[in-house]
Amino acid sequence: MPFEDIAKELGIQAARSTVEHVFHDQHGLFRRKATHKPFLSPQHIESRLAFCHMALNIAISEIVFTDEMWVEFNSVRRQRNVTRKRGVDPNQWAIHDKQNNKTIRVMFWGAICLNHRGPYHIWEKETQDDEKHYQEIVAHENHIRLERQEQNQAQAAIPGTWQSRALEEINTNIERQNAEEGRQGRHKRRRRGPHQEFKEEQLKFQSKGGINWVSYRTRVLEPLLYPWISELQASTGMPVTYLVEDNAPAHQTVQRVDAEERRKRGIITFK
Repeated sequence: MPFEDIAKELGIQAARSTVEHVFHDQHGLFRRKATHKPFLSPQHIESRLAFCHMALNIAISEIVFTDEMWVEFNSVRRQRNVTRKRGVDPNQWAIHDKQNNKTIRVMFWGAICLNHRGPYHIWEKETQDDEKHYQEIVAHENHIRLERQEQNQAQAAIPGTWQSRALEEINTNIERQNAEEGRQGRHKRRRRGPHQEFKEEQLKFQSKGGINWVSYRTRVLEPLLYPWISELQASTGMPVTYLVEDNAPAHQTVQRVDAEERRKRGIITFK
């Protein structure tokens, strides 16, 4: 019940913010409104169960772990438990370059797999030519996505295509949810259209001096990781490789952009 309706139910004249203040500050009561999502279809339930059974049978030798880390030199930060004489600066023993006293930071990326040494990469500062090249890559990717979006939306209007069947399955699930929840009239969840379901993400790129999805894909994945995983699969006979990445924004974007490429290479991404 909205806060305005609560005030009417109690027969008091109060603004929404006043009722909210009474609930939160004076009584410590908070409401959680669950997000409305369509129910899982039988295909979704089946795929999730299949994933659970698959995960129970994965060997550790089939998993590749990757991540980045900073290596820092000549830094006085985070110095702990330094033994020194009274009156001596504890940080001076951490300084290797005592003349220039410059902090050096290097970002390192590496991949590991059980019994196999993976590739590594040391990140260098991007140049203006690098940024221009990355912008061209993003523009090319967006052009491909726009063409695919227009094609899928047009195919969704043709009965018998996979786009049409996928859209009809989503709308059937929404109608079933409306019936089970008793939603009618303007409270019903609306059917999805082709322009809503088949809408490609428009990629962006902004260089901030760190890792972005374009540099991660261009400098690490395509020249280093993907070829190494292919060699690993050939030498070990593994049909698939499970890749573990964290939820860094660069990783998440590449996972969406390279989803088809990874599927062709037999790479299953774990987050």
